[in-house]
Amino acid sequence: MATHTAMAQGSDASVRSSFEQRIGILHYVSQKEHGWHGHIRTRFTDFQVHEISKAGEVVHLHDFPRNARELSRAETSNQSIATPQANQLSGVDAVATAPKTQDPQQTTSSKQAEDEDNSFAISPSDRATLADLLGQDTAEKLIELHNRAGEDKKLRLKDLGTVDIAAISDKSKRSQVHSEVRRIFGGRLDTATGENGSIRATVVSKGRQQRGNRSRNERPRNNGPSFGQGNDGKFLHFTLYKENRDTMDAIGQIARLLNLKPSFFGTAGTKDRRAVTTQRVSMRRRNPQTLVSLNNDRIYGVKIGDFKFENFSIHLGHHSGNEFVIVAKNCQFSGTEDLAFEQKLDIAKATIESALDQVNHNGFINYYGTQRFGTHQIGTQEIGMKILKQDFEGAVQALLSFDPSLLDTPDTSSLPAMRREDASRARACSIFTDTGNAQDALSHFPRRCHVESTLIRHLSRQPKDFVGALLSISRGMRTMYVHAYQSLVWNFAASKRWELFGTRVVMGDLVLVESETSALQGDRQNKDDDEEMIHLMDEGPAVEDTSGLVAHVLTEEEATSGKYTIFDVVLPSPGWDVVYPDNEIGRFYKDFMAKEENGGLDPQDMLRRQRDFSLPGSYRKLMGKFISTPSASVQAYLNDTDQLVPTDLDLIRSRKAKETAERASAQREISTPQISAWQAFANNAREIDRQIDQERAERRKAEESSETPEIRAKDTWVQTSLDGSNKRVKISTHTDEVQMGGESGTSQPRGDETIVDIEDKQGGAKENVASQTSEAESANQDSRDSSSLVSNIITQVRDVAVNAIQLLMKAMRVITNTITFKRAKDSDMPESQLGEQTSTATTKDTSNSNSQSERKQSSDDKSQDTTGGVRGAVDKPEQPTPSTDSNEKKIAVILRFALNTSQYATIVLRELQGTVPAASTTEVSDETP
Repeated sequence: MATHTAMAQGSDASVRSSFEQRIGILHYVSQKEHGWHGHIRTRFTDFQVHEISKAGEVVHLHDFPRNARELSRAETSNQSIATPQANQLSGVDAVATAPKTQDPQQTTSSKQAEDEDNSFAISPSDRATLADLLGQDTAEKLIELHNRAGEDKKLRLKDLGTVDIAAISDKSKRSQVHSEVRRIFGGRLDTATGENGSIRATVVSKGRQQRGNRSRNERPRNNGPSFGQGNDGKFLHFTLYKENRDTMDAIGQIARLLNLKPSFFGTAGTKDRRAVTTQRVSMRRRNPQTLVSLNNDRIYGVKIGDFKFENFSIHLGHHSGNEFVIVAKNCQFSGTEDLAFEQKLDIAKATIESALDQVNHNGFINYYGTQRFGTHQIGTQEIGMKILKQDFEGAVQALLSFDPSLLDTPDTSSLPAMRREDASRARACSIFTDTGNAQDALSHFPRRCHVESTLIRHLSRQPKDFVGALLSISRGMRTMYVHAYQSLVWNFAASKRWELFGTRVVMGDLVLVESETSALQGDRQNKDDDEEMIHLMDEGPAVEDTSGLVAHVLTEEEATSGKYTIFDVVLPSPGWDVVYPDNEIGRFYKDFMAKEENGGLDPQDMLRRQRDFSLPGSYRKLMGKFISTPSASVQAYLNDTDQLVPTDLDLIRSRKAKETAERASAQREISTPQISAWQAFANNAREIDRQIDQERAERRKAEESSETPEIRAKDTWVQTSLDGSNKRVKISTHTDEVQMGGESGTSQPRGDETIVDIEDKQGGAKENVASQTSEAESANQDSRDSSSLVSNIITQVRDVAVNAIQLLMKAMRVITNTITFKRAKDSDMPESQLGEQTSTATTKDTSNSNSQSERKQSSDDKSQDTTGGVRGAVDKPEQPTPSTDSNEKKIAVILRFALNTSQYATIVLRELQGTVPAASTTEVSDETP
């Protein structure tokens, strides 16, 4: 069976469509003339996600310092930009605001003492808040406990006593109590919830108060000024840039290298693994100089930067959305199969522009995306359903289930990277299921399988404690399963709502309106993490921010008034503290969840003994829309591995390379002063002496008068002997005679003399044949005659050489035939066979001779062409060069749009594409290594 990753984002569009139907993703809002589909995540850089802060700023990585010097440079640059007053300090460091003569440690100590004196006073507004939350008596007891701890610091904690707060059944109100007590009393009082829902407040020890700020006054290793020394923020914020990594995996690696726990860090949510993402991360105050070494490739695909101190931590949902940059490659548009590429490109541009306008105007059904339902054989919604049914053993078995076919591959090295990890996971789960050997199983698990490893470790100690095994998983992970079941129900309810009513607002629909007590409500499900300090959750609740809002059931008059649109309608995720629509959709919740295949559950009964499995519910808007103006472009490309959109890291490296080149150029100009004449003479003394000697020699030569002409001669010889006599022929003598012309000093050349001299080195006899060429009318004519003569002689010499080689080959054939005949006679070989062999040998020799002759001729021609073209280049017809570019042009669609925190980019992409042909095999490629 295929895993959910393959089903949800694999290459078979029909399988993907089938999986979408199984999880309730059924309808489209707009109809498209040309449906289209393409590959996404061919490279992980084709899918980029940038977090959007609460202030609406898109988070990008601007720099990643690798050492203290680069960090100081980046901080100076940031302060000069962010704080205009810093430019007025006239060279004074922006962070060193204290007088130079004062000890920074003394200043910090006095400031802390002053803060402590002022911080014990509780403002009237905070007193009123406590009284509204807990009642006047309980509020006074808390303030008295707080004051007693501040007045007498010598008292032991057990002597200070505690304050018990009556049980509160409303979980959201309990969360508000925890957060308000911590805020009002500055963390000096701690609150804990008991089993019956009551809350106990105690005084926090001094050590626990300071534990989070131990590194606040630590000096860096280089004893230089600390980063942001003048900033009183309690938390360090930085931008996390990651490639092809889970958020939790990246945070875990950073925590491991810093020897910290992952809970030390806070994020607003998790980002896609197979993508390039940027987001802000917070941690308890720490010197950034201890973090910048991580940028020296200590964690593959992770960079951090843009450090800043703040007075708040980042928690789940602490952002307004995400900006997506998606590149879909090898896009195919329906109805364009037989068209030329340029026509396909025109239709693609028109289709994408029309689809983007439709989605921007009409919106999209706000489905939960396929990635919310897991990546393994059994979906997360099925595990959540078992947990809600309190089938904890079945849930554990489902988490440790695997595809048996993965065990049939003995050599996993030939598999893609993700498939190798799936095979290793399957082997580890199989070992534990069959043998119960936890250590052997754990040795096979890939690093990303945190859940499976945690379950096996717990079960190895307590084999039957399935509830404890589930609770041993991180809170974010174990709540993800029950949230996935809620998402499944919501998807089917949304499809039913669209099927029945479309864009009409009808009686019984739910909308969110402001509550009269909104100041005391706080967030519901996505804020309940205040009760337990949890920062990281896999996919999180993904609910709307409904703080201060309550659900309102529309009357018929309100539904038809036009006051509300389809974008105001919300649907609940099933829970014990939500209102359901008062129409057919409300009844659908009961009927759907009551089915056995859907768990046989009651939407009104979602309370459980385990707090994390008890679901209050939440609200989610039926329709989604962009939160900023989207954009799209269509372009042609050739190679699927081309990176069409640069990442933040690409831009930074390009900028740094340019800055480095500019600095080097400027440094060369600054560091090269004007060299004096004396320095120039001293540095080049030898060269100057050589020039002086050369000038003297030329002057002396010019002054001397000589009647002896200057003669330069060059002989050219060609070896011609073939019989060992070592004969050679001198074919020319080139003589240049320079005649000094008396007073005028002009020179006149003598004519060239051509001599043919045949010399026998053995006999010592020589035959000299001299031919004196007549005076030519011009030097150019003489040169052409000489070249022609040389060409003729070389041709004759070549002919003699070829004839000699042929005679030599004939002689060798005679010798070969004689030897063959003699051997045949000795062995009584028939004459016919003898003649055959002789003929074959003769033919072969002749062929070899001709072949060698042709190669020699070709070599000679090439040599002559190379050395000056005595005979002229041989003209050959130019052969056409076959094209090496076998890639055809393809179409890529580049999309850029922003969504709020609860929306899925894959759902937007699905709506933009329209109906995907069932027979298509080129849809989404998420598993490409």
